[in-house]
Amino acid sequence: MLDKIRVDELADSGQTYGGHAYHDCLDTARADHVPIVYPRADDVWRTDEGVILRFIGPSLPLIGGKNAIDDNSIAFVLQYRSFRMLFTGDAGAAAEQRTAIFRTDESGATTVTTNGQSTNIGETVPMRRSLRTRPLVLTACREL
Repeated sequence: MLDKIRVDELADSGQTYGGHAYHDCLDTARADHVPIVYPRADDVWRTDEGVILRFIGPSLPLIGGKNAIDDNSIAFVLQYRSFRMLFTGDAGAAAEQRTAIFRTDESGATTVTTNGQSTNIGETVPMRRSLRTRPLVLTACREL
């Protein structure tokens, strides 16, 4: 994808991962001199057009354990005017428990999007309650 569209920066969680596509992406970014940045919970990025990305994960220290790759997913709320969409990545229960926005639904998101290959979303009761009242968009689905 980096060779198809102009990319100013590549956001990475910093979690070590062995996947080929992940390493190909990093290699391409480095070869094209695209800066790799590491957004953390509470970071806010703004565009001149009024788009706001408010990151809710990952936070430091990174979460350990068998689900670390998923729990350290980059998660954020995208806002444009009154529209808000929560992007959860593959975050599971550990990330939901750590991140207040998952627990309290303070994102104000009108839509929630999650990686369709992940079964992690909504592992905690507060998040499941939140999801019942929001449209859910599945992305990057391998199979359902």
